[in-house]
Amino acid sequence: MLGTLLGIRWLIAALLLALTFKAAVAPSFSWIAKEGIGAVQTAGATVATVIATVGVPFLLVALAGGLAEFAERIGSKAVEQRLIIVLQRTYLDRRRGESQARDVTQILYGSELAKKGFEVIYKDAWRLTAEIGAIILWQLSIGPDWLPALLLSILPALLIVWLVGPAIQRLSRLVLATHRVLAARTKRLHRERFERSQERLFRSVMHLEVLRWLADRGMGAVLWISFGLFVGVSLAFDLGLIPSSGDVATASSFAVNLALLAKPLGDIGKVYTKWREAMPAVIPVYGRA
Repeated sequence: MLGTLLGIRWLIAALLLALTFKAAVAPSFSWIAKEGIGAVQTAGATVATVIATVGVPFLLVALAGGLAEFAERIGSKAVEQRLIIVLQRTYLDRRRGESQARDVTQILYGSELAKKGFEVIYKDAWRLTAEIGAIILWQLSIGPDWLPALLLSILPALLIVWLVGPAIQRLSRLVLATHRVLAARTKRLHRERFERSQERLFRSVMHLEVLRWLADRGMGAVLWISFGLFVGVSLAFDLGLIPSSGDVATASSFAVNLALLAKPLGDIGKVYTKWREAMPAVIPVYGRA
């Protein structure tokens, strides 16, 4: 897989630059929130003074974020399309024998599915590392006393996704195999078996979607629940997980960072399920199935 990605390394390098820039811009909103609340708390503050304090920085950050998002979208599409072409050619070169049903399924469906596994390597891993790292660094700079609560809230959220990974890979393998069966049973005399395979595919896809939803959405919910529990336990038993005193601006900035962190944590669930789902389609590309 790494060798395949090296063949399109310049496209990937451009995409990674856009992803890194976007991740670096996102936490700036928490700094703007802190400055804005500080301006509001200033004696004699008015709407005009608050806008004068944070208006220009907010516009600059928003503009930078929009440009980074555009660059990411174009770069992602270029890498995706080139990668699909390479995967299709690699499969045809390394396949063990020819089978019309298997080959058509792998070219049309398997390549799209296998692409997700490569995205984990060249895009998602770096993006999530940059996003989470930037949020933690910003939290260190604006309110380090809140960092233990931030990190402890992450751990339960990370554990939940491991519960559904193996089941997702098994279902993905079944879905891929069912597509191959459908491609081989298009003749009239196979109509009954074709329809049975369709129903099996429907059940498998729905089951897979439920598990993906649990991994994607469950992590965000667990993040907020675990944070609430840590706050309650810390206050009840005086564990010092959160600072006993602090200004409203810093606490608000922490809330913004926690909200920002919920998205990449949810993405971790999506990335893990994406990897598990893609593996049954990646393996045949290199002649192992």
